[in-house]
Amino acid sequence: MIEKGAPGFEVVGTDKKMGSRASSTAALSFINCRIPRANLLGKPGEGLKMLYDFLRKSRPSVAAQALGVARAAFEDAIAYVNDCPAPLKSLRFEVSLFSKRGDRRCGKAVSAKGRSLAS
Repeated sequence: MIEKGAPGFEVVGTDKKMGSRASSTAALSFINCRIPRANLLGKPGEGLKMLYDFLRKSRPSVAAQALGVARAAFEDAIAYVNDCPAPLKSLRFEVSLFSKRGDRRCGKAVSAKGRSLAS
């Protein structure tokens, strides 16, 4: 662990995110930065193993979050297309065909919430 303001440690820049703002993402610089042995997490040489363990445990929740965002975006797109004016009828048909690949009930394309996509 390293404290903010330690010699050689600098936050170079932070990313501006569209979503997932609960935790910040930043680029860090460690030029000539010395970290006391007492601040080490684990044993020397085990950092990469610890990183891989963390990634392995966090991937399912990251994937679930991405799937939830994608599903919500798809449902919003379906709602928009179903409510749009007649000139976009061909787009309604294309969204309907796309949805048929994912869920079929009674031969009609339906959204994840069970609404018919056919107009």
